[in-house]
Amino acid sequence: MGEAFFMSYMLGKASKKSEILTTKGKTLTLKNLLLWIIGIIVLTAAVFILGLEEISASIRQVNPVTFVFLVLLQVLTLLAAAIQWQFLLKKSQRKLSLGLVLAINLAGNYVESVTPAVKLGGEAAKVYLFRQHSSLEYDRLAGILLALKYYSMLPFFCLVVIFTGSAFLNYSMPRPALGAFAFLLLFFTAIALLYYRAGDKSVPVSAVQGPERVLPGNNIIKKMCKLEGSLLVLKNKAGKLTAFVNRAALFSRSIANRPERISLISISTAVWIAYPLKVYLVARMLELEIGFFPVAIITFTAYMVSMVPLLPGGLGSFEATMALMFSLNGFNPAEGLTVALLSRLVTYWFPLLLSAFAAAYLAYIRETNLKAYAGRIACQGSSARSSL
Repeated sequence: MGEAFFMSYMLGKASKKSEILTTKGKTLTLKNLLLWIIGIIVLTAAVFILGLEEISASIRQVNPVTFVFLVLLQVLTLLAAAIQWQFLLKKSQRKLSLGLVLAINLAGNYVESVTPAVKLGGEAAKVYLFRQHSSLEYDRLAGILLALKYYSMLPFFCLVVIFTGSAFLNYSMPRPALGAFAFLLLFFTAIALLYYRAGDKSVPVSAVQGPERVLPGNNIIKKMCKLEGSLLVLKNKAGKLTAFVNRAALFSRSIANRPERISLISISTAVWIAYPLKVYLVARMLELEIGFFPVAIITFTAYMVSMVPLLPGGLGSFEATMALMFSLNGFNPAEGLTVALLSRLVTYWFPLLLSAFAAAYLAYIRETNLKAYAGRIACQGSSARSSL
């Protein structure tokens, strides 16, 4: 099927990653676990190099009331993303409770947080799980995914251009930051092209099958026919994939009208602006004299670098970039790393904990439904035997 081929080709190993959410004892692959450990080792080394005592002293300045407010602000951003999904699912004639949508989003964020996949790993898991709970076709779910990804990436890219562009003009930025910006530009361009250009022309898809032509006694002709058959299979799959992408793109553009698109993009913009706000509140809580605009430059530069798929969840690259950017603003690198660690405690580790609970909850629901289904089948079988 074209849908299955699309999921494996476009979204990576969606079903395999979703097994992270539903299979006990298999929460991380060996590769991802190794990368995760590397990220934690990098962070630990940075803490000891920059000064464990100084960082510990700064952390002891945390105001519990401010920290709780930061956590509540993070919860609101998670709810905002769930509301966007729920709204577009409702537009697709699928009504799911906000709690279930939030749980699926969190479960997808769990995959995203433990895999270096520029968020695509988590999005693939979300599509898979929404398919299980809504029975909506894969092409429509892929369309919703594409629309929401564009609605999110558009304000993020604009904010990066504004704030990180200012960083390139005012600071001596390292070359990896320029490489990260180039990567983000390519990624956003790909999303925009898919959203705007895919599906402009209808692509007829038909099963391309040629007659089997095997002439006995001629090995060369046999091999040529075998190669031709393989090429026809690839052509058939490519045609199905193209048609699937076109259907998804057309649906992504038609699912919301202009006012609705503006509202969804506005929600995404508010979510992105909330991130430098959290960092700013952490910096002020630690009594660092810095304005919101420099904090926004630091935050969006750090998020831009962390989007490069090196370590799970940008672990290590985000903190290192933020510490470097704070040092460029005249602060001690240890102070910058402390801000990064506390910010990530709110925006990465706290959601990761919630995501683990959400994944376990969805796994419990799946197991319960399977047991209930097996019970119904057994009852039907016993009733049929008793009626004989």
